[in-house]
Parts: sequence; structure tokens; C-alpha cells
Amino acid sequence: MASISLMTEIVRIIPGCNFVAAYNGRDGVALAKSSSPDLILMDINLPGFGGFETLELLRNDQRTCDIPVSRCLQAPRRN
Repeated sequence: MASISLMTEIVRIIPGCNFVAAYNGRDGVALAKSSSPDLILMDINLPGFGGFETLELLRNDQRTCDIPVSRCLQAPRRN
């Protein structure tokens, strides 16, 4: 969740850029199908089915197969 907050703040300062977020792979695929984004930033460690499964669903759907995806990995927090 913290990474989504950070991305929201970063993207907010870019003119003409909108940011929408999903909190799991299933919602992310549905959001991609309904909003046709220009780019998907995706954490590999998603709750539910993971980032690789989500990427496979996106690549196998004609509505989302051409959307570029940047896969990210959130670093674990240090105590």
C-alpha cells in the first residue's frame, strides 16, 4: 500500500498524467480492460494470484496484450 501512495505522489506532479490503482491482480486486470491505460506498473508480489499470473492474463487478452507493463518488486522493509 505504501508503494501505491508513493506512486500517486510521484505521478501527481507530471502534467497530463493520471494514476489509477488496483490492490490485487484480479482487480488490476479488470481495471486494465475497462480503462485501457498507456502503461501498467505492477508489483510482482501481488496478493491473490501473483504478478506473473496477472501478466499472463494481460498478455492473453486482446484488449490488454499491447499495453506495456513495467514489473516492479517492492523491497522488504528493514527493522
